[in-house]
Amino acid sequence: MAGEVLNMYNLTIINTMNNLFDNKNQQVIKNHLDALDYEFSDNKKRAILICLLDIAKSDNDFHPKEEKLLNEIANKIGFDINDFLSSGNDIEKDAIYKILNDLDEGQKDWLVITAFLMIYADGIALMDEYIQLEKYFENIGITKERWQEVIEKTKDFLGV
Repeated sequence: MAGEVLNMYNLTIINTMNNLFDNKNQQVIKNHLDALDYEFSDNKKRAILICLLDIAKSDNDFHPKEEKLLNEIANKIGFDINDFLSSGNDIEKDAIYKILNDLDEGQKDWLVITAFLMIYADGIALMDEYIQLEKYFENIGITKERWQEVIEKTKDFLGV
């Protein structure tokens, strides 16, 4: 299975993502989070944070930089990170997918960039993280073509 998923990603996309987020992570994060102008319900906030935490932990390591980014995102969307981390977050995946699928297109675009920022937060983007990201995107209606388009149109704005 991993081999099949690995074939979904071509080298060009991975190189684009590396160039987009590598070495400029803090400024990219600041630009992205400063531009957030969406209001999310508490359920959507929790689902977003669960998604990002799942991606961060998919390589069996929750790096301090990933934790810092999760905290910054939680603060920006107005959700108490301590409450989130202590609550157990035992929502079923299907329920999370349903909640995230209800995001509007602009919110999904925001999630695309945010999810990629999480992958690159620790400076090492691993295939396990890409696989988890792709799984979320597929289940909430974000096609590979769509997230590639979002990344491309966002590069200039993020300052990379």
